[in-house]
Amino acid sequence: MGTESTTYEEYTIEADPSQAGDSGSWSAVLTISRGSGKEKESWLVSASEVYESREEALARCFEFARELIDREMKGCALD
Repeated sequence: MGTESTTYEEYTIEADPSQAGDSGSWSAVLTISRGSGKEKESWLVSASEVYESREEALARCFEFARELIDREMKGCALD
């Protein structure tokens, strides 16, 4: 499994859903970054909801990241 990534606008989204112990539930954990080298900015983000499968959590990672990026582009800070 591992990390999966995509781009949206000028941002890179790296999704790495994590399983919560033996519960079988998954959480959406992701990193949003932009730029490169010394100019690179990154934010580690997790959603508070839990999901029944890795696939659901993965889909939410990308959806949640796009929502955050859209808010950032409208003047609200990610950090």
